[in-house]
Amino acid sequence: MTPIDYVTLLNAAFKDYATLITERGELDLKLAQREQFIRATVNMLPEDERPGWEFALDALGGESVGLSQAIRNVLQSAPQEFHTATEVRKALERINFNFEGYTTNPLASVHAALKRLKPDEAKMEKIDGVMAWRWVGPSPSTIPPVIPGTLAKAFEAMYGVRSPVSRPIRAHRHRRKVLPTRPQVPTEPNRK
Repeated sequence: MTPIDYVTLLNAAFKDYATLITERGELDLKLAQREQFIRATVNMLPEDERPGWEFALDALGGESVGLSQAIRNVLQSAPQEFHTATEVRKALERINFNFEGYTTNPLASVHAALKRLKPDEAKMEKIDGVMAWRWVGPSPSTIPPVIPGTLAKAFEAMYGVRSPVSRPIRAHRHRRKVLPTRPQVPTEPNRK
């Protein structure tokens, strides 16, 4: 049996790794340029048409959709109806909203975020002794569906490529872990 040359294996692996890092840098640059172009173009749209495009871009780019924006999307999906905090929480759970980043229970977080909505966005009323909210802001007709699967299918149909949106909406942006650097081992001085 021939011995395995680990040094040769490592050299090949490091060369491949360096090539992939270079390619990733080039792709990151292209993605950043395309995102900048899209955001600049979205800014040219009328203000009431922007939220849908911004949401779609954030969803495709893996950006986080915060709780307040997710709640706005839920209310906008049925603007003629009043929604209780419990109904909004259930709707968020159906679209796989991730509540892990919140210290209180999901219902308390939803209720607090609903109370912070501006009067020109949502109207609050007590119905049968329970607070409920209805969307009164810009027309939701320009807002795409918030269901990730639907967004992914629409992307695939429009562009003929597999959508990068295949994961649940995250409450907080995923950050790459930075590994600690290896501590320097003190070397002994050369002895003669």
